[in-house]
Amino acid sequence: MQTYQWGKYNTDWLVRDVPGMGNGLSAGLPDYPWFFSNDQAATFKGLLGARNPELFYNSWSMLKKISDAFNNHSGRIIHEVSTNGAVYDKGRMEESQEFIITAWYIYKWTGNIEFLRTYYEHGKKVWKFLQAHDTNNNLYVEGYGGTEIEGLNDEMLDVAVHTQTFLEVMAAMATLFDEPALQADYAEKAAILKKNINIDWWNPEENRYFDFRASKDKAIQLIDVALDERVIDGRNEWAKVRLQNLKRRILCGDYPYDGYSVFYNASTLSPLTAGIADKEKAIAALEEASFFTNKFGLYVAGIARPDDITLEESSVKHRLENEFNYNEAIMTAGTNSLALAECKYRGSEYALKYMHQIANNFSFATPGTTYEVSPDYGMFVQAWNICGINIPLIQCMFGVQPDAYHKLITLHPNIPSGWEYATLENLIIGNMFLSMDYKKQKDSVTWDIQCTEHDWTIDFQLPDSVTVVTVNDKPVTISNGMIRLAGKENSIMF
Repeated sequence: MQTYQWGKYNTDWLVRDVPGMGNGLSAGLPDYPWFFSNDQAATFKGLLGARNPELFYNSWSMLKKISDAFNNHSGRIIHEVSTNGAVYDKGRMEESQEFIITAWYIYKWTGNIEFLRTYYEHGKKVWKFLQAHDTNNNLYVEGYGGTEIEGLNDEMLDVAVHTQTFLEVMAAMATLFDEPALQADYAEKAAILKKNINIDWWNPEENRYFDFRASKDKAIQLIDVALDERVIDGRNEWAKVRLQNLKRRILCGDYPYDGYSVFYNASTLSPLTAGIADKEKAIAALEEASFFTNKFGLYVAGIARPDDITLEESSVKHRLENEFNYNEAIMTAGTNSLALAECKYRGSEYALKYMHQIANNFSFATPGTTYEVSPDYGMFVQAWNICGINIPLIQCMFGVQPDAYHKLITLHPNIPSGWEYATLENLIIGNMFLSMDYKKQKDSVTWDIQCTEHDWTIDFQLPDSVTVVTVNDKPVTISNGMIRLAGKENSIMF
């Protein structure tokens, strides 16, 4: 509860109003008090329902305006802009897709159709921009993604996954705005990408998705860099053995794949967090990913995982006091991905493990915060750290899935079995507030659902085992495992 509540305060600290620029959410303090498109895209998904959406509208308007000016209206969204208006990076190859994807989620929670219309039209420009960077026309856009490692600029998994989700979102928008030809085109390409990602990017020998796809020569180059810069004698010998074996197999022609696992990046979880991984692959990948975690979370570049996983289960500030880098960093950003992936594929019981790892960082060094690098280095407050708590809690455990434009909310709760009570109050959806109260007694479960407007519909998904249910003390009919609620107050018992 403290971690969730203080996440709201942390967010307040990071909101910036800059004269002549606008209003947005900075990335972290003290070093990054300006605006990053990917940081805000990730963070806003975690703030949906928990914050007035004016912040989202204002920030997206500002980023679009700056990006249009800097990138000549190409659709490309910048990576980073300082509060003096200086743009550092014209935009990485996953950020324009993230921008549109997040706009879709903002719409789903707010129902703001005019906001969506603006970013649907911008999304059409984004698609033209992306196609210009797919030189072999396989839908895998080339260039740097979110992994900040020199040389990872061929075909990157996170770029492919964001492109797939972007196309799905654009297809949904095209349906809303009655453009059936575009809808069919976007949907077809999204389906192709989903299928191919699960074929081309899956590493069956290690039960994970590949970091990147590239030529064998480029792969050898990156393996040599990893061995030279990321492997330390006596620290991560497991990585030396794997990479030397991989290099040997490539050189002798005994390696049959076009993809490569070299850095073991957290971004390889992106098919899972997007929900497009085949279930069998997802569960295998989640089992394998736990190898790269300690009590504080996930190594953002798994290659740094020490042979003794308990080696860094304490302060790391002394180790990282010199030139800053992420080479041996555990980051909540990566642990967030594990929590979200578990929500998608195995549910709250499994997600809770990673939420607890995130909570282990809370107040470790600075009261009320979780650091950028776990548990006590980098920014003492980092915007996107709230995602691994807020999204599992609101969207998985309480199961809130809104369609605010149509005044419809689907609730599919997945409360951990050990919880006897839980309350979520005043969640902002469209023009109203939703509150949910859960109580478990020996033989029954009660959900009290309140909303502040009477003209909304709520579909409540029941557990598979439930066959008898009452609403406001009256028996109701279950249809496809669901009951429909109307009015402002409903008490469900089963």
